[in-house]
Amino acid sequence: DTVLEREVAIKIMSPQLGYQGDADAMHGEMIERFKREARSIAKLRSPNTAALYDFGSTDQGALYMVMEFIDGHSLREYLDAHQTIPQARVVPILLKCFQCLREAHNFGLIHRDIKPENIMIFEYQDEIDLIRVVDFGIAKAFLENNKQSDLTSDGVLVGTPKYVAPERVIQEQQFPASDIYSMGIVAYEMLVGRDPFPGLKGMQIIRAQVSPDPIELPEDLDVHPELRQIVNKMLIKELSDRYGTCSQIIEDLERVHALLTVAALKGELPEAPAYTPNRTIRTPSVDVTMSRMIASADKQEGAKTEVMDMSQALTKTGATPAASQQPSWTNPSSPFNSQPSAGDGPGLAPGQEPSWKQKQQGRQLDMDDVWNKNKNIIIILGLCLILMLLSIIFVLLMRGS
Repeated sequence: DTVLEREVAIKIMSPQLGYQGDADAMHGEMIERFKREARSIAKLRSPNTAALYDFGSTDQGALYMVMEFIDGHSLREYLDAHQTIPQARVVPILLKCFQCLREAHNFGLIHRDIKPENIMIFEYQDEIDLIRVVDFGIAKAFLENNKQSDLTSDGVLVGTPKYVAPERVIQEQQFPASDIYSMGIVAYEMLVGRDPFPGLKGMQIIRAQVSPDPIELPEDLDVHPELRQIVNKMLIKELSDRYGTCSQIIEDLERVHALLTVAALKGELPEAPAYTPNRTIRTPSVDVTMSRMIASADKQEGAKTEVMDMSQALTKTGATPAASQQPSWTNPSSPFNSQPSAGDGPGLAPGQEPSWKQKQQGRQLDMDDVWNKNKNIIIILGLCLILMLLSIIFVLLMRGS
């Protein structure tokens, strides 16, 4: 940007692809759809969303977007280098991603292609693990023929199989919870170090996504029990049993973040330094056709946005996802998830407000922790206060006499 003297990323897309019909009608329809999507994305103000600065079309009919230039690296690059991320860092990363998605969903926007490649991590001044969610899927909207389906009229699914929610295949619809499911797969990868589909490719992954078999974190994974339940609920295949809104997840994640923070202060969690790559990795300025954006080859199988024929997968499976059992929140050490007792309500489920008694138990634990860690200082301050009061009394007595 020569006017404001800043670096920007430019994406250029050809609207001549992904449409069957009259070329002139197609061109007008594509431009109008592009403008609607771009205007919606430009309204997003979350600090965790890559900003859209400008958009338009060239004299040759190509559509372009001018976006924020992110000097960082993708979550995929971090996972390739380190395999896993400590849970104490996973929770803040998830919180920032869901804060971005919450705003987008409130504006009626669904990302459609949540995956590690579309989550950028960077550092700025003294802050680490800053997040930008990129690529809100304008290009993929071109293939949907103005429908709210991720399947085109020819039965082609647009998305990355490893992160596609079951309802996008079975019901041919997308919901805010579809992005939540995709984030669940991302969370699984960050904690486990691999995706839930080892050894599977292409249609095998799609069949695994729509099968009734649940996807859950491994039982032997060393992770906070409440974080385990949150991720497992994000991954429930039955739409009605999964988290429905980002606000519900944010509330639960904030509680777990507080618990992990206390554990870290007690020295119960190891410190995990932020990853800094050996080279600067940036979001490049690109000049590609829409087909290359949607089906670009990637080094890792299944890590690309694929355009796939769903008829074969649906024919071979013939099954709809069965409702997974609701995870139980049974961590006995947490006052917010205590078992039911006389005079108390049921245990706290995700998104439920804790009772007055549960809050009091939590406050008591916090006070006990403060006393145990600082009792010597508190005693000394108390003695000093008593000496000051005695001195004041002595001075007053002397003046009176």
